[in-house]
Amino acid sequence: MLAANRILPGGPGQEPHVDYPYWDLYKSDSHPYGLNSSCAVNAQATILLDPFTEATGATAYVPGSQKDLRYPTVEDDFYGKAERMLGEPGDTVLFFGAIWHCAMPNRSDRDRGAVLIQYLPKWVKPLENMPAALPDDFIREAGTDLRQLLGFDYPYPEDLDEAQAKNAEGRT
Repeated sequence: MLAANRILPGGPGQEPHVDYPYWDLYKSDSHPYGLNSSCAVNAQATILLDPFTEATGATAYVPGSQKDLRYPTVEDDFYGKAERMLGEPGDTVLFFGAIWHCAMPNRSDRDRGAVLIQYLPKWVKPLENMPAALPDDFIREAGTDLRQLLGFDYPYPEDLDEAQAKNAEGRT
């Protein structure tokens, strides 16, 4: 998934959070039992387009918090423990999406922007429906490498009985 993150001068920033697919770990019916931080199901790349400084609202994060696999609470003292992802345009920050983090308020007179890229294992359904967002011609003409990178030909899990019936009929 690709996204833009832009905080305008005076922008309030975000609440501390974890990223997809960790944000609803409290729902036992939607996450595997026993999931722990040894199995990373999300990696984030943040490409800085503007300087990330304390004044422009550089992303705050709490080192080691990814081990808890939960949302931060008031009792966790996020802001008291947080460090900043500081950098210059072109720098790239890689991190585990389960780490507690947030964009901070932009107290400067300039924009603070970044490109966000999310990487997931092929067995985790992406947050965005990539094929639905692209023109049919693009999908039809995409080469093998691009189709693989975008996950176009990877089948989503299906009902076992339905899959077995397809295999018995020689369909895949």
